[in-house]
Amino acid sequence: MLYPLNIDLTGRRIVVVGGGTVAERKVRGILAADAGPFISMIAPEATAGLRVLAEAGRIVWQCERYAHGMLTGAFLVYAATDAPAVNAAVA
Repeated sequence: MLYPLNIDLTGRRIVVVGGGTVAERKVRGILAADAGPFISMIAPEATAGLRVLAEAGRIVWQCERYAHGMLTGAFLVYAATDAPAVNAAVA
């Protein structure tokens, strides 16, 4: 069952774990909300589009693999990797 949810992301820290196409779709969706959130992406590699966003300062790219403790202070987290074990660890 899907449940629609509206939340105010203004000034919130959002973390996206993953740097592929799913992660890029999540990041672009958050940026489209124009709420001024702080978006951090944790991924050893990233799509060209995510690299451009990081270079432009729109997101902060932590160019490393996810490890326990990296989500401290996050308001919202997306597990967007193609590795089920990593997504489970994020959850």
